[in-house]
Amino acid sequence: MPAMKNFNCLVLILIILVFAGCAKVSHMQELLRLKGYSQNKDWQASTVQEQNRRFEHLLTAAKTGTLKQYSNQESIWINFGQPIFDKKVKMDDSVYQVWMYRYSTKLFGSDKVYLYFDSEGQLRMYDFFPGGRITSVR
Repeated sequence: MPAMKNFNCLVLILIILVFAGCAKVSHMQELLRLKGYSQNKDWQASTVQEQNRRFEHLLTAAKTGTLKQYSNQESIWINFGQPIFDKKVKMDDSVYQVWMYRYSTKLFGSDKVYLYFDSEGQLRMYDFFPGGRITSVR
């Protein structure tokens, strides 16, 4: 009888190990993706730092009035990167493409810069928050 108990325990352990292995194999792609994310922590941190550095450069340009030297969407994109979001707004019978920039990880209460482009992609106005007001480029 004790030999039968040991045998049953052994069979139960083998079944558990087999099913655990199957579960692991069936989710291998997800497990490898998670492993990749954890290995990219340094890259992620440096990307956030670079985005924040570019935003600070943009914010300084907006506050000092030197943003006018970046006249179109292409030059803004090259110098300051991709906006957090963009949308179209109608103001004074004109439609503008508005790009918004902020710090990468500060979702609320952060400084923000809004850039207003005409239909040809030319920078027409900008604003920054807090403390700014809409400033015409031309």
